[in-house]
Amino acid sequence: MEGDETILEVINITKKFGGLTALNNVSFDVRKGEILAVIGPNGAGKTTLVNIISGILRPTAGRVVYKGIDITNTRPNKRAKMGIARTFQVPIYIKNLRAIDSVAIPLTWKLKDLDLARKKAADLLERVGFDNPYKMGKDLTLTEEKRLEIARALALEPELLLLDEPAAGLRPNEIDELESLILSIAKQRNITIILIEHIIKFVMKICHRVIVLNFGNKIAEGSPEDVVANPDVITAYLGGII
Repeated sequence: MEGDETILEVINITKKFGGLTALNNVSFDVRKGEILAVIGPNGAGKTTLVNIISGILRPTAGRVVYKGIDITNTRPNKRAKMGIARTFQVPIYIKNLRAIDSVAIPLTWKLKDLDLARKKAADLLERVGFDNPYKMGKDLTLTEEKRLEIARALALEPELLLLDEPAAGLRPNEIDELESLILSIAKQRNITIILIEHIIKFVMKICHRVIVLNFGNKIAEGSPEDVVANPDVITAYLGGII
């Protein structure tokens, strides 16, 4: 990590959907160069949190501050240009497009040239371990979908990358490969990463710090070793994967 420089502040975030409180007064900071995991059982509020950080949702209360700038009411496309990119738990792409074009399209806003965008897209796909850039979206395996989603996010040249449950549905060996990929992205591209997950084993090896949500509340924060030994976390995960 790059010292103690703060890149993101989540300040007293609350999000309500009618009578349901999805997030309740959640606060934390993210340091530049850090890999921070936000974990919790299904329904804990993890995806709601990443939707608020990326701008898809507005909080009911609280603020989001990125690099010292209050972005609480900033549109998602402007946040992307400021350096915040994300993946989705269910990958979003056009099934009738080739993988290379799914990555090239986000690049055209900056490069203004489709051929140049395709060249960079091919490089990005190679970097994330995607073997066939001309494969049609409808023919992709789940692992390829995940890698395509990451390449699309990297096309925006982010400083802060939000990964929403990238390990969901993957086999153990595929999760091992994903761990290596995330570490490589963080190191080689100097990207700060917030990893949204519910599988503790997945985050133990790669994260500097872990935050745990349960029913919208932050119940723990600390090193992976401290968090996994926390009685509240153990209780939250009873019947889940520890």
